Amino acid sequence: MDHNIRIMSQSYQTPSMVNFYVRPKLEAICVNLGNYHLTVYNSIYPDKFFQGKDFYVLGGDVFSSRLLNVFDEASAIKKFTSYRNGKVIDTFTLYYCKNYHGNAIYFKNLSNS
Repeated sequence: MDHNIRIMSQSYQTPSMVNFYVRPKLEAICVNLGNYHLTVYNSIYPDKFFQGKDFYVLGGDVFSSRLLNVFDEASAIKKFTSYRNGKVIDTFTLYYCKNYHGNAIYFKNLSNS
């Protein structure tokens, strides 16, 4: 992975774990695509700061289905399965995504549906 590309997720827990355990060069962030509450990341990093940039995106299937609403391209890199006590909790996919449009595009698409 390119250390100059930031990691993003929709759940605040995911970037928090990435930042704590992986310690990436660029802090991983949480974004709100209309179905998640605002987090501290929304205050520290305004969405417009990231428009036009590429990201590694880590998310479950629900979030993954929204990627093409806010990026030009989304290519799956690797799939991960999370277990607790031997039971599958969720499956996550790491994507490389190009040209973030910003979440305002997603909100506009929702209002037109």
